[in-house]
Amino acid sequence: MQIVIDTNSLIYAAKEKLDLISELKNMGFTKIVIPKEVLNELEHIQTDKKQKGADKIAAKLALQIIKFSKVDTIYIGKGHPDDKILEFARKLNFSVLTNDSILKKRLKLESIPTFTISKKVIRNV
Repeated sequence: MQIVIDTNSLIYAAKEKLDLISELKNMGFTKIVIPKEVLNELEHIQTDKKQKGADKIAAKLALQIIKFSKVDTIYIGKGHPDDKILEFARKLNFSVLTNDSILKKRLKLESIPTFTISKKVIRNV
């Protein structure tokens, strides 16, 4: 199984101190990827003066986790990251991990397997 991870899931996992990568591996995901565009969003969050302190700290922690977990990072193209994640998942038959309610609805309409994190549990929606 293969999965692509969205920004908000990484922020949530960092805030909740959830070992996201290990949890996904335990669920049977053998290919876990994070778009470089998501990395860019995390970098922006940690430097954006409009962001809350907790989000900045979570973004920094998420970037550190990604660096040390040796997860594949991929370039998915220019455009809105949600659009590109959806296109990527559809074309390459990937599941998506996101807590974004709008993206979840779009993924469901495309019949793309979608996972979310709630109360430190990753579940299929």
